[in-house]
Amino acid sequence: MIGLALQSTIVFGLASAANALLRRSSAAQRHAIWMAAFLSVPLLLLLPHLPLHVVPTFSISVASREAALATAGSGRRLADYLAVLWVAGTLGLLLRLALAYVLLRFESKKVEMPFAVGLLRPRIHLPQSSASWPAALRRNVILHEEAHIRRGDLLAQMFAHIVCALIWFQPLAWYAARRAAEEREMASDDLVLGSGVDATEYAGHLVDIARESVRVPSLAIGMAKRSFLEARLQALMNQSLSRCPLSPRWRFGLILGMAMVALIVSGLNAQEDGPVYKSGDPGVVAPKLTHKVHAKYTDDAQARGVSGVVTVSFEIDKSGKPRNMKITEGVDPDLDKSAAAAAGEYRFAPATKDGVPVVFAAAVRVSFALR
Repeated sequence: MIGLALQSTIVFGLASAANALLRRSSAAQRHAIWMAAFLSVPLLLLLPHLPLHVVPTFSISVASREAALATAGSGRRLADYLAVLWVAGTLGLLLRLALAYVLLRFESKKVEMPFAVGLLRPRIHLPQSSASWPAALRRNVILHEEAHIRRGDLLAQMFAHIVCALIWFQPLAWYAARRAAEEREMASDDLVLGSGVDATEYAGHLVDIARESVRVPSLAIGMAKRSFLEARLQALMNQSLSRCPLSPRWRFGLILGMAMVALIVSGLNAQEDGPVYKSGDPGVVAPKLTHKVHAKYTDDAQARGVSGVVTVSFEIDKSGKPRNMKITEGVDPDLDKSAAAAAGEYRFAPATKDGVPVVFAAAVRVSFALR
């Protein structure tokens, strides 16, 4: 949780800086930068678990006894409580998001603002008052909401909501979601103007819609939310702004840049304690096991006759605790999980280089044998 908070701070900070430097670029491009930051968050979670490289390790053989119970090594650590808090917060926000989506399906007719809604089959909602709108107003409203649908803004908004729920403890994520929503509206405004609509006429229509609109659900992309109205009107009247859509070349460069940033930022966590050493490196004294627990040989695995050796790779930090657990050779999902849980409770006298504690690459071979 703490590592992800630091990494996401770098990602959203870079996105904010990039948009500040590109403030003369189009709203579509600035929106894409914010969404690239949101897309980087799942990468930051996945990259540490991918077998991108193989580090030579030393091994410790541990034989598990039949139906042996894992013993608690040192009680629950702070990280355990933070993980529980993280999961609870995420589940709560995802539940609220799901309920908001369900309520939107039933209450859309009560909303007095035009908006686009729907992921698989998007649709445009027009309030009952639209029956008396002038033809030009109705046309511009539909053009704006169709622009959202063509741009894929409905899916982008939902994804941003999910990421915010996942990293709810990151204030920059909520800030980025708000800025992305603002840029999304301006990008759709640009598409409307690109269709030949007069900017002054369109600005007047936005004011008319905002005046009669009271509330719009958070999951609906409303045409004229009052919180964004002033900035949008200024952008409409500024003829020097770029209004170009997102080009394929620009999109490709952004995806490539996002992947590179995610790789670099993900690697920072591994390097924050300095390099990771291995057995045989000059001046390095390998760690010594001071506490181990037995992995649980589950009843189900025994009943199915599953046996074998599970190899768990990890790093031993400067305090002698395992981290970044990975199953490099598995036998069975239940036994793999049991082996990783037991290895995570091991404690070591840390490795040293020239007498100074260092991070060390290690592996444990946990043997499950039927008896």
